[in-house]
Amino acid sequence: MKPSIAGYALVLGAAASWGLWPFLLRVAERFGPVDAAVWSAALMGLTTLATVPSLRGCNLQAAPRGAVVALVFLGITDAANAWFFFQAYRTTTVALAVSTHYLAPILVALFAPIVNREPRHPRAVVAAIAAFIGLLFILNPWAATLDHHAVVGSLFGVASAFAYAGNVFLNRRIGHAFTGAQVMALHGFVATPLLIAFTSASAWERTSSGTFAVLAVAALTIGAASGIAFITGLRLIPTAHSAVLTFAEPIVALLLGVLVLGESLAPRAVAGALAIVGAGVFVVLPTKAVAQPAKGKRLPV
Repeated sequence: MKPSIAGYALVLGAAASWGLWPFLLRVAERFGPVDAAVWSAALMGLTTLATVPSLRGCNLQAAPRGAVVALVFLGITDAANAWFFFQAYRTTTVALAVSTHYLAPILVALFAPIVNREPRHPRAVVAAIAAFIGLLFILNPWAATLDHHAVVGSLFGVASAFAYAGNVFLNRRIGHAFTGAQVMALHGFVATPLLIAFTSASAWERTSSGTFAVLAVAALTIGAASGIAFITGLRLIPTAHSAVLTFAEPIVALLLGVLVLGESLAPRAVAGALAIVGAGVFVVLPTKAVAQPAKGKRLPV
């Protein structure tokens, strides 16, 4: 694959824009309380509506059965990813939420031999250990009193990482059977009802029109537009390069958390976050063993 400057720009821009999520949550809070379940359900629904026009001419019956099945399961895993991800942001600090969520690349490397029957990535175990140590540094379990919100928030973040890893495997099963916009629309028909089912009626009633306005802007921009840009860019650059570029999201989120949202980070927490992000970059960087496998096929990382 000949790398494309446009591909790099699309992936980097999309990933960086996703780092704005915690900032947008704070903006929405100015109009009233924000329920994470409402946020994830409404965002998924609005993003789905924004990409429905792409379904013109889409023939599900002509698509490979495996791709359609994977699309249904993608709706389930992405619903879980969105729900847990925003619950993490609402429960704990930006640093802990985004750091635990970005355990996903390491999980992909660890489970690829089981799910995709690929050779085990030579760096996966080392990266997993480094990330676990980094998480301990952030949580500080040896403290006299353990922060309940930090523990619950980290569990939400880890759960979102597992769900996101599932998204990666399922997207590979879908392959090129649908365009990026079509994938977003079709899987949204599964994800949106699931998210609505887990949202109480009272939570919808408490959500102000101003919050929904922020949601609409987010859905059209860093929801639909960034999602389509990311999927388009993935097809123009090597997989390993795109995986490294996605770490623009936690970097932007961490910087916003400190510089804009006023969150304080202890040196221990900074070291832990860097360890997790660094482990993720380490595991997705190409190696000779991965780039040149025995059968002459390039392995995705």
